[in-house]
Amino acid sequence: MRPRFWNQPIGNLVVSLLAAFGIHAGPVLFKASLDHLFHLDTTSWLILISLILLQTALTTMPGRLGRSLGLSVLVLASISTLCNIMNMTLFKSPVSIITLSTTVQSNAQEVSEFLALYGTRLALSAGLVLSLALPLLAYYRKAMQPRTLAVSLACLALSFLYALPSLQKSDWNLKQVAHDFHELAYVDRLFTTMARYQGITKAREKARVFWSQRVEWQKNLKLQTSRQTPGIVIVVIGESTTRRHMGIYGYERLTTPALESLQDQLIVFPDAISPIASTLQGVIGALCATGFHMESLECQGPTLIEIARAAGYQTTWISNQAPSGFGDNFIVELGRTADRTIFVNQDVSSAGEADNSASLDEKVLGPLDELLATSQADDTKHMIFVHLMGTHFIYEKRYPQEKALFVNTDDLALDSGITDPKARAIINHYDNAVAYQDSVLGEMMDRLNASDREGLLFYFSDHGEEVYNTDNFAGHSEDRVTPAMREVPVIVGFSRAYAQTCADELAQWRRYAERPFSTFQLTPSIAGLLGLQSDAFDDRDNIFSEQFLPDRGTMRASSASSPGRPPYLRK
Repeated sequence: MRPRFWNQPIGNLVVSLLAAFGIHAGPVLFKASLDHLFHLDTTSWLILISLILLQTALTTMPGRLGRSLGLSVLVLASISTLCNIMNMTLFKSPVSIITLSTTVQSNAQEVSEFLALYGTRLALSAGLVLSLALPLLAYYRKAMQPRTLAVSLACLALSFLYALPSLQKSDWNLKQVAHDFHELAYVDRLFTTMARYQGITKAREKARVFWSQRVEWQKNLKLQTSRQTPGIVIVVIGESTTRRHMGIYGYERLTTPALESLQDQLIVFPDAISPIASTLQGVIGALCATGFHMESLECQGPTLIEIARAAGYQTTWISNQAPSGFGDNFIVELGRTADRTIFVNQDVSSAGEADNSASLDEKVLGPLDELLATSQADDTKHMIFVHLMGTHFIYEKRYPQEKALFVNTDDLALDSGITDPKARAIINHYDNAVAYQDSVLGEMMDRLNASDREGLLFYFSDHGEEVYNTDNFAGHSEDRVTPAMREVPVIVGFSRAYAQTCADELAQWRRYAERPFSTFQLTPSIAGLLGLQSDAFDDRDNIFSEQFLPDRGTMRASSASSPGRPPYLRK
């Protein structure tokens, strides 16, 4: 008797394809239905098809070894898919570092309360996945008998064929290809997240040990004060913002209306560069007064936080960056050296934004209001560090969609070398993100002006961003440095009260602003602006000093840098 269709090679192939589609495309489509910012373009579909065919190839290999491999793939993939579906049911996100760290660090009481709140939804989603997965595994174990190597090799060849467009991209590099596939390969998310969590735990312990050993810095730091320091200092750390897209720097789109309306209260530095296109080194190097080592991330001099505390400031670190991730550990632990740390973002990581909902920078304004009210009430001095998500990729998740200023692209004329069909849309998203960040900075200045206390706001970006300015590319990478990745905004804002107090010095400080300098000279410069001096840092790194010398070692990295109009703006 002829075997049933499902026991024939063609039937087994159909079952394997359907299983692979459910395991790979199911969670992705579920995510897309939950998050309107999550888009599936042609490249995404090709990657998904490639992954489906790859799994089909692995689950249709003949022989005992092939059968064991196929069963292992299905079991592991089903477990990971189950976890991702359950997590998305609750949080609209696949399994992430934050999910895992929260789970590991929970106690029995928290687990009990969590199950009481979400138990029904978890059970329903688990039941749905298991009702599909268990029959599939049972079928595979008993019925998947007649298989041929030809079917498996054909699926493998087709998988490679569908992956080819991603592998042959003009801006190809291994890191980017791996990122593109990982963003859609939710089936691996549970296991890669577990591996990353282990690495992050070790890295965080290293960072914690390093910063915990620095308690003596503040005790031994001898400061001299040449003028009365302002009661409020806000140090705003931007993310991935190039000054080439800021109207206040000459960009012809109106991306910085709030800052431009406050010009009389600002010092705008036109020639500042970041020595590195990386958040980790960019932030720590800027907040280290001297002796920063790029590779070890160690700061052998005092940090701005330590200088502020030695000067009598209460210090607070407010961050909209996630408190987890490989690149965040040293920055997180640096932030924890402040008197108080506040992480307003518990949902989105800077390395996996495509998987999560947006965390808008306006979240930092609530804690800032509380601190300003406290300072006003008890007359204490506060230095507040605010770490923004800024204009980090993915740009459309950095601003509220209803507040988009740039929708049309009629004013964009791309250079002949810009061939990416998504370039105009990406430029619009980036400019909208810049405009939104401007509104947040404007809100902070409004709060300083509303206070009776003298206040100062110091804003800079950790590094810049290439957004089709001189390359067919959007993003930042030390492997592909462009001038726009180096050219960063540095802006000092004075409250009206403080501008009146130091009116004589303000004119001189504005003349100093024309000097070229590196963001790795920011801490001595901020200290100098506040009238703080110490043998622990060099006055030659203070842009407001007569002894200032540009950091030529880092300036050379930006020798191609030149301010001006991006090539695609119509005149």
